[in-house]
Amino acid sequence: ATRGNVQGQALSKTVAGPCPPGPSAFPSLAGEAQGQSDLPIQSLRLAVMNPNDHEWAVVQQMVQMQARGWEFATYCTPDEALKGMSLAPPDVLLLDISILGHSGIDWTRKIKSNFPSVAILIIAASADAEMVLWSLMAGARGYLLKPVLPTQLVPAVTEAAQGRAALCAQAQTILLDSLQRAAKS
Repeated sequence: ATRGNVQGQALSKTVAGPCPPGPSAFPSLAGEAQGQSDLPIQSLRLAVMNPNDHEWAVVQQMVQMQARGWEFATYCTPDEALKGMSLAPPDVLLLDISILGHSGIDWTRKIKSNFPSVAILIIAASADAEMVLWSLMAGARGYLLKPVLPTQLVPAVTEAAQGRAALCAQAQTILLDSLQRAAKS
């Protein structure tokens, strides 16, 4: 696919089903990336939990074109992620708020208790104050709404990897409104 085609695609809803074929470790993408990256992070491990084939293809193409030196891991289930991360923890984990009928917030807590250095970005179909707050209190570094465009994802992953918050505009507004309401009461 060309760069223009990838940028128009988005990381969309998670579909339960078989995990995409491919390795679950971090194969190097060095030398395969095209385009120019102005990101400060030259080497980063990005993991995706519970991806579907379309999401994985879009994310991988985006990384190959925009972020040289980044590597991928795919985990189909939370248990598989815990096992795989014990061998090679990622810098950033993309985690759907709903994982095959389980809570992404609960899995965020579990992953952070076992791997405190892993930055978790929650991907969700909607945002309300309770879900955003619970995600952040569980240890997530960010909250992004679907569809996540590749041009939004690389900066969000970079921010999270550097220890900064990566909140979509809607989540920022929800948090600000909640804090202002709390301050008035």
